Amino acid sequence: ALHCGKIYTIFLAMPSKNWTLQYCEQGAATDAPRQDDHSPVIHLQLGIVPPDAESRYDFRRLPVPPEKNGKMIVLKGVLGIDGNISELQIYQGVVPEMDEAARIAFSKWKFKPASRAGKAVPLQILVGIPAEQAAY
Repeated sequence: ALHCGKIYTIFLAMPSKNWTLQYCEQGAATDAPRQDDHSPVIHLQLGIVPPDAESRYDFRRLPVPPEKNGKMIVLKGVLGIDGNISELQIYQGVVPEMDEAARIAFSKWKFKPASRAGKAVPLQILVGIPAEQAAY
């Protein structure tokens, strides 16, 4: 689903169950270092400092059909250099009304953007959101 080089994964702490954020640098075809066939020197590219959520929004969960128990809502979009989410769409849904509520909630999140060598970089993102609340 992400087609932009090395994929990173972080977990976003939420009150009931953590959400999963996978990302890669938008526009990066590959993170593989270039190597001259005749040179023993390999130049490594600096890694990406992960984005950091500054504001979080959750949504109301609805009953999940038994055949979809344990499934996640997956959203796909872009995290820009300004820390805002854009182009957010439902990549995999569970219950249509809840999927849309999750999309709206996550579109409001604000991040300290990811960076490489001190410069903010745009990311392609996938967000995995548990469709069910944690049992207490």
